Amino acid sequence: MAVYILWTALIIVIFLVMLNGFLRYDWRYRADSLLSLVWLALLIWAFWGYGLRMGLVALLASFALASLSKPLAGKLARRLLGYRTGFYIFDAREEGITPQQRARKKAKQDQMLEVYGRNPKIQKVLKEHGKTPAILQEQVAYMIAIGVEEPLAWEIIGNPRDLRVLLEMQNQGLNDEEIHYKLTRG
Repeated sequence: MAVYILWTALIIVIFLVMLNGFLRYDWRYRADSLLSLVWLALLIWAFWGYGLRMGLVALLASFALASLSKPLAGKLARRLLGYRTGFYIFDAREEGITPQQRARKKAKQDQMLEVYGRNPKIQKVLKEHGKTPAILQEQVAYMIAIGVEEPLAWEIIGNPRDLRVLLEMQNQGLNDEEIHYKLTRG
């Protein structure tokens, strides 16, 4: 019976660690620390209570469970938050991409730029800052250049509130590091 409790707790803790990695809130690092301590306690319980073999199986299973639960945790976080989870319609990896795939990606990006440019809320933000929808692609390129991951850059320009924050930081003259920090920790 105790073995079932151990495995159930291990599965839950691993899933929560993966979910927590996608969430953005102030005390996330404290939650990470707490979950890591619980995970460590479960591993100690497995080693001490059930021997070396069970402990090693629990350790290896932890990594396997993490890799299996990460996509599910990301999807759940995306549903909870709606953005900033790292999941996006574009695959940001460029290595091994064929010219046809690159063309499809470019077509999707152009389509997204058009959709964002026609969004009345985004148009309002751009107008407030004396900008036109033509600068959206430049803003994506700027964010990627300062180290913001491509999926997050696309999410930011697609969200009027986040786009406003970006443009205001640029107007305030904040340096690239400060803008990067505030965008990725937001």
